[in-house]
Amino acid sequence: MENITDTRVSLLNNIINDYISSITCIKETFNDSWDFTLNKTNQTTESYNKFLTKNSIKTVADLIAVPSNIKTYKQLRKKKSRAKQSFEIIPQSLFVSMISKYDVLIGKLLTFIYKVDNQNYMI
Repeated sequence: MENITDTRVSLLNNIINDYISSITCIKETFNDSWDFTLNKTNQTTESYNKFLTKNSIKTVADLIAVPSNIKTYKQLRKKKSRAKQSFEIIPQSLFVSMISKYDVLIGKLLTFIYKVDNQNYMI
């Protein structure tokens, strides 16, 4: 009997430790992702602003005056927009990851309870 209890406690401990490890990993990933996103957003904004300043673009007329600038302008604007979107997407995706890990935890705990309950009937 004593060995069965030790196995159960060990299994439960592993389930909880896996969950804590996953949540810690998500937290650390969030910090790294946030720093990367912030740097990327600053870089794209700086490139965009430098382009506008260098080419003296203040109005649409200034942009249209030099057709070769239009393609570069669109590319830089698109990069700037995507970098800005990442500020919304990254926290949402990491939150979904946390919910997913919680779902896995609940599934493992229910499986654990089911197995323990079945073992009690077999003893």
